[in-house]
Amino acid sequence: MLSSAQNDHTQARTQGFMIAAGGVTLADNREQWINGLRDVYCQLRGDPALQAFLPANLGEGIHGFINKDEFYDTSLPETQQALADGVQIDALDMTGPGSLSLAGRVGLSAQAGNDLTVNWSDLHWPPQGDPSITSPDGRLSVQGTWTALRFDADAGIGPQARITAQGDWSPDNIDAPLAWTDLADFKNPSQSIWRSKRGRLDVTGVPEDYRFELNGELVARELPGKIAGEGQGNLQGLHLQRFVLEALQGS
Repeated sequence: MLSSAQNDHTQARTQGFMIAAGGVTLADNREQWINGLRDVYCQLRGDPALQAFLPANLGEGIHGFINKDEFYDTSLPETQQALADGVQIDALDMTGPGSLSLAGRVGLSAQAGNDLTVNWSDLHWPPQGDPSITSPDGRLSVQGTWTALRFDADAGIGPQARITAQGDWSPDNIDAPLAWTDLADFKNPSQSIWRSKRGRLDVTGVPEDYRFELNGELVARELPGKIAGEGQGNLQGLHLQRFVLEALQGS
């Protein structure tokens, strides 16, 4: 376990990390990692530059989500490096049905840089019992500072669907297009009564006031049609203003 610089008497002690001006001490067990992730998120949100950008309850939500007994087993990184304003992770692996690996740099201040990559294969959710959704493979990369993030994602869903997303997320701008191909019922795609060959979701605006627009092809009970919707949202939630499922008989 690496230790942080101890030259600042105003250190903030968390259960998973020792955060100080000189760096970070990494926890050496899973429970401390989980608690530490929550506490680091709370510290990030305490930065005035990020308060309007990061949801207030997300830290507790992440903590509760991954602290469940049925969540994936976690292997702590074999190597890691404490930095002045972040932490470099060689590999954080999670296994259950399938596997997930996280590696890269995570910044611990508003202007600290991030360069994080997540890869997975054969994921099931929930991990226990009959899965509601499966992902045979996927990749997510996040780069930039917390006030100017750039993300890129590509994931398989079920036996043949694919979802891709890329864009920018900052306090002043959201530009986050998402596209899909060959979507069907997640639990039973071979027997699905609906399919969408392709479609797109566009999100634009700012975190406190964004708009989204949905458009896609649709086949429902062998009838071709379309799906469309639009609405607006903020960090507390979203409001769907229009949603249309249209089947075009005879066309």
